[in-house]
Parts: sequence; C-alpha cells; structure tokens
Amino acid sequence: NDFVSSADLNDDGIANILDVVLLVSYILNDLSIYYPEDSAMQIYLSNINQDSSIDVLDIVILVDFILNS
Repeated sequence: NDFVSSADLNDDGIANILDVVLLVSYILNDLSIYYPEDSAMQIYLSNINQDSSIDVLDIVILVDFILNS
C-alpha cells in the first residue's frame, strides 16, 4: 500500500506514534518552510493529504490510519 509507506515518516518500516510525534514536531517548528536538506523526504511525506500544507489535517489522517490498521 502506498499510503503505508507515505505514513511512515521516520522510515522505520511501520506507521506508529513516533511518526505522529515527528509530524507534530514539524508543524510546531514550522519546518514546512525552512528545513534541513537531509529531512526533505520526511517533510514531503508529512503532507499526507498532499494539499501543499503540513497541518493538523495531516495529523488527523495519520492518527486515523494508525488506529484503524
């Protein structure tokens, strides 16, 4: 499933609470604008609904996915 790999923000092979924590960290630190180059893929994957904005909607989708998988 493509969504499973895109929901695994920290690339540890599973979508879980660690990915939620990472996503919240990106939002709180506003890393959608300025981010280290080595985090580019994680930032890209953090925009789970692909609406060009990393926000609470991405968190809701990720948590829903984790709880229902």
